[in-house]
Amino acid sequence: MKTSTILTALGSILAFNTQAVNAGCYSGGDPWPNKDQAAQFVWDACYGSQGMFSGQFSPGQTKSMCPRSGQLGLLFEVQNQWDQTLDLGNDDCYTRLKNEIYGCDRGGESTVSKWRFRADPGNC
Repeated sequence: MKTSTILTALGSILAFNTQAVNAGCYSGGDPWPNKDQAAQFVWDACYGSQGMFSGQFSPGQTKSMCPRSGQLGLLFEVQNQWDQTLDLGNDDCYTRLKNEIYGCDRGGESTVSKWRFRADPGNC
């Protein structure tokens, strides 16, 4: 009886401290022509003072960019799924989009704490 109570309490504590994450890689489409270059585009967009993904996001707002790597456009998107205006942290922006580049050969998307991140080579 005590063991199950302790495990239930521990499970509740762990569930409270976890983030909701939904992620997946694309199985089709173009592969990344140059992952390091793609990561540099994302770095500039997340950390640059005039970066595409810097500043405030209105509720539901999606910001996107499509830099070119050779002949291929690279689609990057960030969406605020909260019901309030927020500023995404630079580190979160870069880390989440970089994960889609280096973790998915053909791009992918994830939603973490009501922020959606998408990286899709050849889709713009």
